[in-house]
Amino acid sequence: KTSRSLTMKSAFCKTNWRRNKNELERYKIYSDFLDKVVNDDKDNKEFEDIDSLKNRFFNLRKEHKKLVDRQNEINTQITETKANEKIVMSELQNELYKMQKKMQLYQKDLENISNQNSKLEQEFENEITK
Repeated sequence: KTSRSLTMKSAFCKTNWRRNKNELERYKIYSDFLDKVVNDDKDNKEFEDIDSLKNRFFNLRKEHKKLVDRQNEINTQITETKANEKIVMSELQNELYKMQKKMQLYQKDLENISNQNSKLEQEFENEITK
């Protein structure tokens, strides 16, 4: 029983070993490629260029975020300023309306006084001509 069990375990291990070996052979292509890329001086220069581009990209992205944040701040300020201006304009319109109402009252008073003056002048004329 143990001999058979050992044989089965051995066969299983060999099968696993072959499968792992085949898998390693498949991945060896990628490993060789990466070794070649890392060890090739020309490619290293290209990677330096890539690193430079990556750094530039990250810097541009960071600056873009700053600009977007600043734009949002400006938009918020604009919105607040518009709201404040709307309040001020409303107050000024109310004040103007009140002043116009006063002016209308003064004009009515002036008309009444003018009418009274005309009547008095007419009465005076009538008294003189008598």
